[in-house]
Amino acid sequence: MLRYWYLLLILLWATQASAAQSSDYSYVIENDWIALPDGVRLSVSYYKPEAKQTGETFPVLLEMLPYRKDDISRTWAHPYYDYFARQGLALAKVDIRGTGSSEGIAPTREYSETEINDAIDVIAALAELPWSNGNVGMWGISWGGFNAIQVALRNPPQLKAIIAAHASDDLYMNDVHYTDGVLGLDEYVLSINHMMGFMQSPEYTIDDSYFTNRFDREPWLFDYLRHNQDGEFWQAGSLKYQLDRVRIPMFLINGLLDGYRDTAVNSLESLHTPIRAVIGPWPHAWPNSAVPGPSWEWREEATRWWQHWLTDSHNNDSFNGQSFRFFLRSGNPPITSLENIPGSWHESSWPLPIAESNSLLLYPNHNQSLTTTVTGQVQTDSLELNNAVGHELGEWWGELLPDMRRVDASSLVYDSEPLTAVLQLVGKPEVSLRVTTSSDKTNWLIRLEDVAPDGKVTAITGASLNGQLRSSTLNPEPLPVGEQITLETPLHFSTWTFQAGHRIRLAISNGLFPMVWPSPEHINSTLVINSAASRLELPLWEHGTVSDVINMPPALASASLDPQLAGFEAVPDANTRNEVFENKLDGSVSIIRESAVGYRVSNPHGVNNSIRIHTLRSTEHKTHRDDPAKTEYRARAEYRLLPMSDAEDEIRYITEIDLNSDTEIFDLSVTRTLYEGTQILRQKNWQETLPRGIH
Repeated sequence: MLRYWYLLLILLWATQASAAQSSDYSYVIENDWIALPDGVRLSVSYYKPEAKQTGETFPVLLEMLPYRKDDISRTWAHPYYDYFARQGLALAKVDIRGTGSSEGIAPTREYSETEINDAIDVIAALAELPWSNGNVGMWGISWGGFNAIQVALRNPPQLKAIIAAHASDDLYMNDVHYTDGVLGLDEYVLSINHMMGFMQSPEYTIDDSYFTNRFDREPWLFDYLRHNQDGEFWQAGSLKYQLDRVRIPMFLINGLLDGYRDTAVNSLESLHTPIRAVIGPWPHAWPNSAVPGPSWEWREEATRWWQHWLTDSHNNDSFNGQSFRFFLRSGNPPITSLENIPGSWHESSWPLPIAESNSLLLYPNHNQSLTTTVTGQVQTDSLELNNAVGHELGEWWGELLPDMRRVDASSLVYDSEPLTAVLQLVGKPEVSLRVTTSSDKTNWLIRLEDVAPDGKVTAITGASLNGQLRSSTLNPEPLPVGEQITLETPLHFSTWTFQAGHRIRLAISNGLFPMVWPSPEHINSTLVINSAASRLELPLWEHGTVSDVINMPPALASASLDPQLAGFEAVPDANTRNEVFENKLDGSVSIIRESAVGYRVSNPHGVNNSIRIHTLRSTEHKTHRDDPAKTEYRARAEYRLLPMSDAEDEIRYITEIDLNSDTEIFDLSVTRTLYEGTQILRQKNWQETLPRGIH
């Protein structure tokens, strides 16, 4: 009997799925140009639903990126474009001016004034298309979310709403360049500085226009190092400093394993426009395909969001206010590979009305400890900079991480007693430290961790603190050497369940390499303990019960690639490397990472299964235990255009970055080289010595 009902349910589901599929829109993909007022044409790929009735028009969703829509990123977004187009939403995928297939001069930086102005012109053009209903939404993940937020600050009349996933509200303190106000260089720095100098697709023409508009343009890293402290350069595109301009509804998606996870709660705290904020267990990926999961079929809700704001239906009153959903992690062991993170979904207003703060003070005993009260005299703990440890933390405050015990061995750690009850953390922990330091340039790296009964340590969240920015990011002040000062900082938003029997740990160090570029000199610092000035404040949510749990629909299977796209696919290369090398002779430590990927064109010029573009990347971070000022970043990226016939030569485009520091300066060199076969067609080198400033 149970089998009968099971089969009946399957049949009913299949019937409903078939009916839903048959009601989907068909669509076509068209490549075209959007002409800007100055005559430059931007390359656009349209996903156009086919009208079911005469005169039917559609909202248009815009995504603008520099990531080369017709080759290197050609297949990335197809499952999302396919999904939305089948729901009757038109889409426009645009290469930013001077990138990919678009014309014009390559931009001078990320989210340049030119890029944002172009986006406003593109939105106006999309609204005038004969098959457009005049309403435009802007969306994207990472870069696409960044520029969607920045365009929304301008409030173009045709832009009715945005969706921004894994994007930042503060381009200085909450981006990859100076996270929390400290310098960090990762693989992205190499990739983006390399990509900006590549040829225009799909012809890959090598001529004077290419050299002038792309190859010979100064790499962005120079400008970022020139602007090594906060100011107008960064604030012009930062939501945090323009809150009064926001009127457009925002759907914000963040991930607990992503570096930009604070944007959603920051916006809920500061904005009054309609906001739908979701923070899940994900890394820097869309929630339907993120690993680890659990996945979420966000495209269903996004479709309702677009239909509400971009059509005349306005059929969902819940979108008119503000909502907050978060994934409460139940706790997992330190592991770098996990299919699904254990936990549950909850919904609330923000700030959480049932949140309360639990204050834990740093207290001395044989292992140091966290306690709710202190007795006796104030004491101090000493900390010496170890600039060569910390690679286990990765390159930003996110990701699944291994056991932290090795990193903690070079840190000051403070543990609570084993917990007698479950504690649920939801929010941004606050840390106050009473410190002294031997250097006026000192960073503190603070981590909140979970210590299991078996001794394994899981990182939960953390933050970097540049001591010179203790009062203001705009007005840095050197630290007073040898004087006691109090530093206060929030850690990045997180959720976590401390299980009974586990301990809460606060870990503190003055260096984490390569996440943070080391301070220029040896540092000896002290931490005042057994004092209310050094404490951890935990926002605890004590009323999460089964009745609070909500359901989030799991991801649907993504569509197979359209025939127009199936001819281009990424082919992972097995030649990857990720290792730490310690040189006992000179005391240096290097973190070396290498990766490669190919892009296969199935049928170019009648040749099947050939590789058209092959990419290779390598980075090396190197520092010296005895001389932290002597730190290096060396990186190399290469695109190979492989010949389609014996009559053609291989084209190789290479970017090499070499950044070195001493106590006062950064010495930066970037070289681009273009080969045809073994012949150098073009080579250009940029060099500059820049002051370290507050780093």
